[in-house]
Amino acid sequence: MTTASFSLDAKLSVQLRTRLGADQTTCASIVPVYRGANWMERECFDMFGVQFVGHPDPRRILLADDWQGHPLLKSYAVDTPHPPYR
Repeated sequence: MTTASFSLDAKLSVQLRTRLGADQTTCASIVPVYRGANWMERECFDMFGVQFVGHPDPRRILLADDWQGHPLLKSYAVDTPHPPYR
């Protein structure tokens, strides 16, 4: 996961990256330190299934709540049936 931020006032750019192993699905949340990471962590959970320990609002953000699986996982079947777009 990569989180990037840029301050126009200070002309400062900060980027935070972390790696997860193939069998690792959890990572510590940085929302208590950087509130802007809330949306990025929710998107990462939604698409890849990474669970952020300590995240204040771990709901789906892009897909419907009843969606099964995480579409950007390599193990997710392309022909998985899903409800039509509403």
